[in-house]
Amino acid sequence: MAKDYTLRNAHGVVMIIAWIIFASTGILFARYGRSIRLGSRRKLLGENIWYQIHRLAACLTTILTLLGFFFVLAYAKGAWVASDEGLEFVHSVIGGIVVSCALLQAWMALFRCHPDSSFRFIFNWLHRLTGSLSFFLSIPTIFTIAAHMETNRT
Repeated sequence: MAKDYTLRNAHGVVMIIAWIIFASTGILFARYGRSIRLGSRRKLLGENIWYQIHRLAACLTTILTLLGFFFVLAYAKGAWVASDEGLEFVHSVIGGIVVSCALLQAWMALFRCHPDSSFRFIFNWLHRLTGSLSFFLSIPTIFTIAAHMETNRT
């Protein structure tokens, strides 16, 4: 009987959607979307429009990242990739860091201080650093497994 790769493929699809579409959208709106208006309005549901889009994209990134992580855990039946499996192992280690950073981002966002707090700069820098780390590491994570798939294609 042939091995079922449905969960592994779902992992890949969900992670690519999370990191290529939603994470990059969230970053772009946080960086360049602060002047967005709907007509003459800068706010939507009491918050700046850029922030609403950033928050939605970040939430979707985290949710899809966890979903993708659970898909691959279910596929592997909870086992971690062995260290002698080359690019798959590298992918799993960097991917684990990305998942951890995504969860840390969500946790920091939930417990961030008020924008007028004297400690807000700490949140801003940690949020920026953790977000950048997770996004920048998502790229080699995708490419390491893509390189592995290319060498194992039938």
